Amino acid sequence: MSVTFEIAYEGRRDAHAMDVQLLAPAMLALGELVKEANAALNGGRSTVQLSVQADFQHKCFLINFELLQTIYEQVKGLLSDDGVRSAKELLEWLDLFKMAAGGGGGIGLFAFQKWLRGRKITGVTKLGTKDDRGRVEITVGTGASIEKIEIHQNVYTLAENPRVRRAVPQVLAPLDTDEYDRLEVRAGGATVKVIDEKDADDIKKAAFRKMVRTSRFLTRNLSPRICKFSALSTIRRPRTGASVTMGMPYLSI
Repeated sequence: MSVTFEIAYEGRRDAHAMDVQLLAPAMLALGELVKEANAALNGGRSTVQLSVQADFQHKCFLINFELLQTIYEQVKGLLSDDGVRSAKELLEWLDLFKMAAGGGGGIGLFAFQKWLRGRKITGVTKLGTKDDRGRVEITVGTGASIEKIEIHQNVYTLAENPRVRRAVPQVLAPLDTDEYDRLEVRAGGATVKVIDEKDADDIKKAAFRKMVRTSRFLTRNLSPRICKFSALSTIRRPRTGASVTMGMPYLSI
């Protein structure tokens, strides 16, 4: 199972070449982004491989990608039961492919991070009706300044995944230079997503914000089984040699 898409770094002038020290981290980060999306939403039930082939157009550096997904034999039957997220769905949740009609919330990771702009999440509610299946309502602010948005819970899972959040700013890093002022995602001959410098700044603010303590904000109609903690990570202080063990909470499907 494979899906193709393109990413173009559009420039203010002819940009038929890109510094390898800028390109390589961005491409590695994109590979990390899709790999972690697959791990977060499919666990060990499938693997993905991102392949690249560069092309050149006037004033842009265009990169063609193919995302190949391998689904293990023992879980292939789950596809009909919505058990394994396909390569296309993974790209939809990441905002790298046009989301299908009725895609449960309608926006992907980049659009959600742009809306969030680094603001603190003050509430997460799972919507319980049949029509809202798989969707959560995100609240920011308090009192008169409250804002809410509905997204698919898979998008929220990705937005709270620390590895995904580390990869996002690196994918957008070429926009920090003078050569490039926007990123375009294209698929099937159409432009799926355009991220300019202002959008990139807002998205990176969301990526750098503090993790949500999910267990504090889930309302009663959100099953406690949906909460889980990632594997513990150990941080060693260089001066004292002491270590601090931390766990990152996030919403899981």
